[in-house]
Amino acid sequence: MRRNLLLFIGFTLLCFSIGTSQMKRVKEADKKFNKLEYTNARNIYLQVANNGYKSAHVLKRIGDTYYLERELENAVEWYAELITKYSDYEDDYLFRYAQSLKVMKLYNEAYDAMREYYHRKGVDFSSMLKKRETDYINLIEKQSGRFSLLDFKYNSVNLDFLPQFMSNKKLIFSSDRYVLSADGNNTKYQPSYEVSGINPEKKPDVINTKFDASSMVYTKDGNTVYFSRSNKINNKKSKLPMATMPMTLYRATVKNGKWKNSKKLPFNSNRYSVSHPALSPDGKKLYFVSDMPGRLGKSDLFAVDIKKDGTFGKPYNLGNTINTLGNETSPFIAKNGDLYFASDTHFGLGGLDLFVSKYYQGKYQEPINLGKPINSIHDDTSFIIDDKTKQGYFASNRNFMDNIKDNFDIYKCKQQKDLVFNCGQYVHGKIIDSRTNKAVQSCIVKLLDKDFNEIAHTISDENGYYQLDLQCSDEHLIRVSKFSYYLTEKILYTSRSSKKNIELSIKLNHGKGHIKSIVFAGDALNDILELSPIYFDIDAAKIRSDAEMEIQKVITVLKSNPLLKIKIRSYTDNKGKNNHNKRLSEKRAIATKNYIVEKGMIAPDRITIEALGQSNPIADCGKDCTENENQFNRRSEFIFIR
Repeated sequence: MRRNLLLFIGFTLLCFSIGTSQMKRVKEADKKFNKLEYTNARNIYLQVANNGYKSAHVLKRIGDTYYLERELENAVEWYAELITKYSDYEDDYLFRYAQSLKVMKLYNEAYDAMREYYHRKGVDFSSMLKKRETDYINLIEKQSGRFSLLDFKYNSVNLDFLPQFMSNKKLIFSSDRYVLSADGNNTKYQPSYEVSGINPEKKPDVINTKFDASSMVYTKDGNTVYFSRSNKINNKKSKLPMATMPMTLYRATVKNGKWKNSKKLPFNSNRYSVSHPALSPDGKKLYFVSDMPGRLGKSDLFAVDIKKDGTFGKPYNLGNTINTLGNETSPFIAKNGDLYFASDTHFGLGGLDLFVSKYYQGKYQEPINLGKPINSIHDDTSFIIDDKTKQGYFASNRNFMDNIKDNFDIYKCKQQKDLVFNCGQYVHGKIIDSRTNKAVQSCIVKLLDKDFNEIAHTISDENGYYQLDLQCSDEHLIRVSKFSYYLTEKILYTSRSSKKNIELSIKLNHGKGHIKSIVFAGDALNDILELSPIYFDIDAAKIRSDAEMEIQKVITVLKSNPLLKIKIRSYTDNKGKNNHNKRLSEKRAIATKNYIVEKGMIAPDRITIEALGQSNPIADCGKDCTENENQFNRRSEFIFIR
């Protein structure tokens, strides 16, 4: 007994000694990690892990040493083990895991990791969901081959990146190549170079300083330049050239070829970074990258108005069409207003991918991936293009040397084909009179986006036929109008359809007012699902048998789209007093919700209600309504929320 006890105590002390020894080694590695000595730190962490000590901290740090040096394919196994074994890791490790999986071309697994990341952040993932359902890899392939790569002879063995056009259309870029300083010593920093003749020429010292000048943009007349540089002399540089260290935006004037009056812009701060300036074609708006308050993700694209007197308005975020929970960077505005930028969270091939968002009716549309060969599984950024010559430049670390993943080069490219913005989908069908089932010609058929901006329009022909091209978006509004008929709208969701053409016939009802319904288009032959309002009897809230069929359609959509939520808006006709009608519409909304919850087993928190009484009548007939018109007004409508 005594012998066994001594053995147990000895074994316990041995384990404690080994554990203490491993902890000391981890602390040693942590010191090197904090000094950005990632390779040396990793060697120690790996020794500890091989000895069986695989705490969450060790797994994180091994993955991080690879991730921060852009060796994402080597980070995968360590992040995978972390996420599989532990649950108390920070949300950002799901994000890093997803980025690493994309480099390995494990796109479905990357999608699942990003979905969990969005879920943990409490953000609706439906905007990403629709992209997966339309098979984003196929969409990227569809855009691929529209550019060719050309030889760029000005790269060095060091870092070359951030290409930009000058006002004289010459190219300027940044580099950390060795240059000879005034005292004759070799120094290495990131000056800016202008491409002129055989060798690139270094730009003036006002922006090439120990402050690490980098991205810049010139005004059209060449008299002003906006540029960014680090705001601390002794900051240690990040391993990433996109500059995770604090950056500050400046403005300078140019006189007789010399830079003068260099000043910080008023919205800079020591608490966040502001960098990568870009100008709108008219020079009235400045775009930039920042992690300032108001961001949606890690770094976002912002814009600010430049006033006539040279002062600035209030910076604003470009919104969730452009920005994600990840990183968006390196904006460039083409002469036609289109926005080019890089993102590591919009679906791409891996690392940072390059995207373009078309500028239409004062708004940026859903971005599309530029495809191969512009994008690769590595980091691709800083795209610029001349609209007339179709010649462009970008930076990429795809040809890294000796595992130095921040060794960016500049690539020259030529656009050979136009990019595809409409996805090749179209909607078509017949406009039909609901009474006679005959075709209705000369109807005005408009295609609107989700914010009711007109995209296109057409007129139905003598057979009532219409056809409209759809954009790369999952939600459209089709509005049909003709005198003596109700204005009819169909909200068309196409995220579940990969079909090239969607057939949708539309019935018109005689009368004055507005009839709206929702249509879901899928891939099955019978998967065109149209949702109409449900109607109620006079002064009643009971669900009628004809309404049950419509509600079952709603239940089908909610079950097929678990991230969708729904709002029920209920109304009355204009008979009776306002207070009574308000209560009656509330009863109808509650009855509709209860039916969906009980019959469809749908979670109640996915459904909200709104009781609107006798407001917003479909048949706006005042006190002279027929019973048929009153029936249109006694209804519940379904509004889907993404």
